[in-house]
Amino acid sequence: MSYQELARVSCRYGAPMGRVERYPGPDIEPGTRFYLRTVPVDCGGYDRGGAYWGLGQTLYRAVSECGGVEIFFRAGSRADAKREVRAACEGAIFFR
Repeated sequence: MSYQELARVSCRYGAPMGRVERYPGPDIEPGTRFYLRTVPVDCGGYDRGGAYWGLGQTLYRAVSECGGVEIFFRAGSRADAKREVRAACEGAIFFR
């Protein structure tokens, strides 16, 4: 699986708060590879797919290579973001 763009989620009744996440289960193996990207948020706090996040620190999205894990979180730097992912998925490694 390659890194996929965010799906459109806004609708005529408004936008959801954030997005659905898929957390690691007990079968995730140490050394799982992750795509780690920033999620651009506009001046109103919305991502490109229409989900509302508000404003604050940089928003990150981590997706496992197989797509079974997808996590969104805020961090002050890429190094901090990697620590967040490794806290959820021991031994996680990252694509460049």
